Amino acid sequence: MIFYDKVNKLIKEKQIKKNKMCEDLNIPYTSLMSAFSRKSKSISIDVVEKIADYLEVSVDYLIRKDINDTQYGIEPLSLPEVSNITTKNESNLIYNYRKLNKNGQKKALEYIEDLLDIEKYTVSFNRD
Repeated sequence: MIFYDKVNKLIKEKQIKKNKMCEDLNIPYTSLMSAFSRKSKSISIDVVEKIADYLEVSVDYLIRKDINDTQYGIEPLSLPEVSNITTKNESNLIYNYRKLNKNGQKKALEYIEDLLDIEKYTVSFNRD
């Protein structure tokens, strides 16, 4: 897959409107759409970096045809304060959560809420 196909796929998965992305990134919509329609090879690296950050993927994922894993180059936990207090299972949970699109994330949170309502799946904390 090439850059434009990957961006289009991610936009669709994440249910993002191109004009909203352009607005958020301060990129002229017409310029980006022109580049997309021509599949221009001269898009600036600054724009590629902005798009990668916005779509939560690495620049390598977007520009390299041989990389198809959206998590390529992304650390499982990028927040040191969180990684210091989490177990490996918690880190994996967060890592996998980040791989889900918005609908998948919503479903995962709903499932966790359902589990919390079932006593056999919860622990009690003593706050003395």
